[in-house]
Amino acid sequence: MEQLKSGEYRVCLPPAEERRDEVDDLISSVGALAHTLQQRFEAARQLGLIAEQVNSGLLLHEVLDHVYTGFRSLLPYTRIGCALLEPGGVVRSVWARSEVAELQIGVGYAAKIQGSSLMQVLESNRPRIMNDLEAYLTEHPESESTRRMLGEGIRSSLTCPLIAGGRPIGFLFFSSNAPNTYSDAHVDLFQQLTRQLSVIVEKSRLYEELLESQAELMRMNEQLARLACCDGLTGIANRRYFEVQLATEWRRALRVQSPLSLAMVDVDHFKSFNDRYGHPVGDACLRSVAQVLSSRIRRAGDVLARYGGEEFVVLLPNTSAEGAAQVAEELRMGVVELAIPHADSSAATVVSISVGIAGMVPTESACPGDLMQATDRALYAAKAAGRNRVVVA
Repeated sequence: MEQLKSGEYRVCLPPAEERRDEVDDLISSVGALAHTLQQRFEAARQLGLIAEQVNSGLLLHEVLDHVYTGFRSLLPYTRIGCALLEPGGVVRSVWARSEVAELQIGVGYAAKIQGSSLMQVLESNRPRIMNDLEAYLTEHPESESTRRMLGEGIRSSLTCPLIAGGRPIGFLFFSSNAPNTYSDAHVDLFQQLTRQLSVIVEKSRLYEELLESQAELMRMNEQLARLACCDGLTGIANRRYFEVQLATEWRRALRVQSPLSLAMVDVDHFKSFNDRYGHPVGDACLRSVAQVLSSRIRRAGDVLARYGGEEFVVLLPNTSAEGAAQVAEELRMGVVELAIPHADSSAATVVSISVGIAGMVPTESACPGDLMQATDRALYAAKAAGRNRVVVA
């Protein structure tokens, strides 16, 4: 008794021959009490460790992994599975681990709960022992889950309902490959743990759902950002994105005094092309031109955008006007090589482009609009000179 008072629950009993008959029952009772208390304190300690890890942000599968490794001293099992209730009366496996066979009831396995034996477990709100699964399958040959468990080598199971906030959320399945593994003592032990464990599982599940929702929100925001900066027809950057990048690159070039060049591209006689071949063909033409231009713009910092209609712009940081002209000539040749017929063009028998080039090192007295105007004048000169050419301002 002094050991119990001091918190030592692993009591060693004296040999039977040294006991007095009149205290045998008392000593046995004290030993049983000590064993029970030790089990309960061990269960509470393990649950405390799990709760501590959950509160630090563990996901559901990590929590259940900890249950699998941490509950060895509390319950016998060779396999643990967890299934959660979903809307529509479906129970779905979300986690499982086993020492032996390949899992036949793995993550994603689902079944209707209505009319199943699991419904009875929820209604009783008490763990269910099945110590002879072979006999159960003989009596209930329609039980696909039992058939699968036997296929894994499982012979007995303890099915434990998880209740959080007064409502059922799912089940924990402790299973053994030996028959007659579980007893009422195991049921009583789980009953002591179920409330806290259910809350832990529910909290982890909600935390995981929150992370998934946050990830989905981030994906949607990224998609919206791409759509806001992307031209719907061609898939390249749009005018809004170009204007932001022009302002950014202008400030950077002003700060480091590096050259900044701009190419303005116009598809020659595109209105005539649309009138002859129709708008769907015209749209396909613009997409093809955009793809060719994009394939010839190789540097990471360069920006290709659709400026509007049949006009495109190419922003070339750290590039002189002469260097930009070389890039522009590659673009012009690439479009001609598409060999898209254009019967109404005075510049060529195929679709072609005119390109105006301007470049400068920004100064405090200048602005991005000056670069745009110089480029526009060069484009006008290219068109006036017969199109299908590159002109540098």
